[in-house]
Amino acid sequence: MYLLELNNVNSPKFLKMKDIHEKFGNTIDDFLSARFGYIFLNDKYKYKNIFLYLVSDAYGLCGKYNNFNEYRDIMDKTSKRDTLKTEISLGTKLFRFRGKILKISFDIPPNPIIQKFL
Repeated sequence: MYLLELNNVNSPKFLKMKDIHEKFGNTIDDFLSARFGYIFLNDKYKYKNIFLYLVSDAYGLCGKYNNFNEYRDIMDKTSKRDTLKTEISLGTKLFRFRGKILKISFDIPPNPIIQKFL
């Protein structure tokens, strides 16, 4: 299961970690456990993995590459992805759901590709 927070900001300084943690906490505690617990906490459904992702183009990389493989190759070679501060800040709060300890990971588009359609 994947839980995503899509955050439309144009700079990492606008990523508000407290708000992001609160949104994931509300999703897990209220939506998955309380309101729809009869589905998500039901033992007949098994979750091999549960992933929490913050998806944002705060570093301005979306649309610069034709596909994810091109993006990943360039990022692996140049190491320009300076997200250590963001990733550390996201990891300061851990969540628990169905016996699993969960940590928010940061991902930059185009993985997944997010495009604005007019």
